[in-house]
Amino acid sequence: MDFELLSLYDTHKASFEPSGGTIAALGRLVDAITDLKKVVVAFSGGVDSSLLAVLSTKVLGRDNSLVVTSVSASLAREERARAEEFAGNWGLNFQEITTGEFEDERYLRNDSLRCFYCKSALMDALSPLALERDAKVVLGVNLDDLSDYRPGQEAAKAQGGVFPFVQASITKDEVREISRILGIEVWNKPAAPCLSSRLPYGSAVTVESLEKIEFAEAILRGYGFEINRVRHFGDRAKVEVPLAEIQRLMDVLDEIESEFMKLGYSNLSVDPKGFRSGNLNDALLVKGSD
Repeated sequence: MDFELLSLYDTHKASFEPSGGTIAALGRLVDAITDLKKVVVAFSGGVDSSLLAVLSTKVLGRDNSLVVTSVSASLAREERARAEEFAGNWGLNFQEITTGEFEDERYLRNDSLRCFYCKSALMDALSPLALERDAKVVLGVNLDDLSDYRPGQEAAKAQGGVFPFVQASITKDEVREISRILGIEVWNKPAAPCLSSRLPYGSAVTVESLEKIEFAEAILRGYGFEINRVRHFGDRAKVEVPLAEIQRLMDVLDEIESEFMKLGYSNLSVDPKGFRSGNLNDALLVKGSD
């Protein structure tokens, strides 16, 4: 294992109790990245891609690790700014590219393969960069992701994308734990999927609807609900926050509803089941059982 990584571990181990072979997992991950030699990292700013970007840079060197954030209307402005700030703080070889999913009618119609078309557009943009550098495109797909409905993974694999976490048998919990012991500040950041994921399947993706969602979720964060989702149903919005925060949300719901009305929502409801990442996929499961 890289000496600098061991030094980072030594720095943090006083507050860390190893469990489940986390250091062994880190070793496997370093080995998987080392074997790649040169990489182009698909970097969203989330915990998975952040760990992958930092480790790739430390293990392979800055010249052999290009860290790229794809920009489109589906990426919230705040997430874009945070990704750029993170890259600067960690000295990553960073750049942005514009992806073309909003030029693809298949993506805009928002069927169950939306993520497939989105990831295809991402790979279309990243692959030429990788070809120029004789590098592999790597994505922060972890072992747990394989059990979820994520057609984008198949699109990435079909175009040569590599998943180092999967190769090293790294789970989401291990991603977070490794990030924590290496001092990566986003280790406990909540998942932040693209804004299009707030639209139910079959509801067309538009720039206007995504802007509405983005501003609505920013309003909720302004009230202290850092973990939230605004599910968009035309002029109706359904809000999700963690179960423990629903009562606090109800206490200020009239104020928030007033703010939402300014965005064009005429009806606001609260999901009593609380925050559930990816819950709109439930509709696919129901359909598949018919």
